[in-house]
Amino acid sequence: MKEKIKILFVIYYLGSGGAEKALINLLDMIDYERYQVDVLLFKQEGLYLDQLNPKANLLPIIPEFEKIDSNKKYIKWALKNGKPISALKKVYYFYCWKKGKNIDRQEWELCWSKIPSLKKEYDVAVGYMQGLPIRYVAGIVKAKVKFGWIHSEYEKISKNINFDRYFFQRLNYIISVSDKCTNSICKCLPEFKDKTFTLLNLMSSKLINEKANVGEGDTDKFDGIRLLSIGRLEKVKGYEMAIEACSILKQKGHKIRWNVIGIGGLKNELLTLIRQFNIEDCFILIGERSNPYPFIKQADIYVQTSLFEGKSVAIDEAKILRKAICVTNFNSVYDQLEHEKTAEIVEKNPQAIAAGIEKLIKNPDYRELLSQNLAMERDNSNEELLKHYELFERDL
Repeated sequence: MKEKIKILFVIYYLGSGGAEKALINLLDMIDYERYQVDVLLFKQEGLYLDQLNPKANLLPIIPEFEKIDSNKKYIKWALKNGKPISALKKVYYFYCWKKGKNIDRQEWELCWSKIPSLKKEYDVAVGYMQGLPIRYVAGIVKAKVKFGWIHSEYEKISKNINFDRYFFQRLNYIISVSDKCTNSICKCLPEFKDKTFTLLNLMSSKLINEKANVGEGDTDKFDGIRLLSIGRLEKVKGYEMAIEACSILKQKGHKIRWNVIGIGGLKNELLTLIRQFNIEDCFILIGERSNPYPFIKQADIYVQTSLFEGKSVAIDEAKILRKAICVTNFNSVYDQLEHEKTAEIVEKNPQAIAAGIEKLIKNPDYRELLSQNLAMERDNSNEELLKHYELFERDL
C-alpha cells in the first residue's frame, strides 16, 4: 500500500473569516486515503473549530505560543526568566505599534523566531494565511515542499515587502485565491512570478445546499425585502457605506431588513452610526452564525460592500444558493461575477449601492434572471481539488 503524503496546515485559529472557512472546506474535501493531515493552530478557538473534519489531526498547541500570546504574558515570562532586555524591547515594540509603526520584523526576531520546530518532518507544509502562518512554515517547519497561501490583494495588505521577501524565497510555491490576487503578488514581487499560482477556494455545493435546509434563518414574520451581508466588522468590508445606503432606501419608503452576519472591532462604531441614521429597525448586526446558509437562502438579495477582497467565500456561497447579488466593484469581483448576468455590480459609494439594491427590489424579474444564470454555472470543485493535489505533489 502506498504511503500517505504527510501534509501540515498552519493558520492562526478557526474564526469566522473567509480564509478559515476555505480551510474547513478544503479539509472536508481532501482525500484522507491519500493524505495524512495535521493542523496546527496558534490558538485553539474560533467559530469553526468544532467544524474541523475529525479525520484531520489537530496538533496540541506548542507551549511557546502561550507565552507570546499577549504582551503581558511575554513580559511576565521574560522578567521571570532573567531577560529584562527582552521585556523592555517588548514594551517598546508595543509602543511603536500603538503609534502605527510596523513591527513585524522586530516581533519575529524577538519572539517567533525562537519557537522550536515540530518534531515531525512533513512532505508538504502549508502556511494557510498571510503573516505569521507563512513565516512559521517558511522559517521553522521542516518539510520537503512549502506553500504560502495569500487570501487577499497583496499590494493592499503588504506592510513590509522586504521582510516578506525573506520568507517568500524560502517557499516552493506561493498560492493566491484569484487571478487578480496572483497579479497583485507578481506586481510587488516579480522575482517570484514563476512559483506563484492561483488555486480557487473549494466549495461543496451539495454540502452547502444540505446545510441551508438545516436550522432556521429569521423566525419573524417580516414580509418586506430581506437583505444579507456576511463579513468581519472591519473597515475593508465597507459597512459605513452599507449603513448610509440603507438609510437612503428607508427614506425612499422601501420596506427592508438588512441583516449582517459577523463580528469585529468596528461593532460599537457601526452601532453608533446605525443610531445616527435612525435605522435600528432595518439594519441589524446579528453576530456570528456557525451555519449562515439558512439566512442566505432566506434572503431576497445578498449584498457585499467591500473595498477590496481576495476571493470572497461569502459571495461563492451566495452564488451556490442562487441569490440575487449586489456587490461593489472591488478589483477581484470580476473573477467571480459578471455585471447584469450574475450580479448587479456598483461603484463603491452609498448612493450607487442604494441604487443597485433599489434596481433589484423594483425588478423581481431581474432578480430571477440573475438566479437562473447562476444555476447554469458549472460546479468545478472536483477539478479545482485535483489542481490542489497536482501542486501539492509536483515536487515529491
